[in-house]
Amino acid sequence: MGTIPVDLAPATPDSETDAVSPIALMELGLAPPRSVPCLAIPAQIAQKIHALTEPEPHGRPNPRARDVLDVLLLLQRVEFDHTAVRATCERVFAECATHPWPIYAFDFPPAWRGILTQLAREVRYDTDDVSVIETRFNSYLAQLQGAAIVPNYEYRFIALNYFITNSTVDTTLTPPVTEGGVRYDHFQSYLKAGWRVHSIMDRAHGAGGEPELLVLLERPQPDS
Repeated sequence: MGTIPVDLAPATPDSETDAVSPIALMELGLAPPRSVPCLAIPAQIAQKIHALTEPEPHGRPNPRARDVLDVLLLLQRVEFDHTAVRATCERVFAECATHPWPIYAFDFPPAWRGILTQLAREVRYDTDDVSVIETRFNSYLAQLQGAAIVPNYEYRFIALNYFITNSTVDTTLTPPVTEGGVRYDHFQSYLKAGWRVHSIMDRAHGAGGEPELLVLLERPQPDS
């Protein structure tokens, strides 16, 4: 005897489903259906990204560490349309209205580190190094935002503040970003760890409404 955990949810008019072959039930004397409608893979991934990135849902720490590995395992084992994932993320985030999309980078809560190590071992994921798992997840977020992903490389977006000064000052030779503060120190730490700048894009209004630059970093995967 055994049990299989199943997530059940009511269907909505715009629910995207895939027809999945059922498990064999004939030995139990049950006639199985020809197929079972399951939530489509892009919708599953979009909902998991929304759930795991939600900051303190209902005022409690986010418990959805397992969703990270669900997403990464789907990336390894199933072929699907990533543009459909991005479009579904836009819809799911807009409908739920709990936190904004797009998400360019996501730092795992410290409480997830031990949980993810244990889960990775349980599901026999190819690494239980949480820093590698976090980098792989952020590489996929970068891919969803249009980054040109190269095999055996990893990617991550970071944001830098524009240098703002009085318009009467000659800024011809002034660096375009503020070379100080937590964000710049964070950027420098990545460069020292072997990351390099892949591309830079302007984001007119950051999370706090201030102008900022989004920098896409890349580096070869450690095992490549």
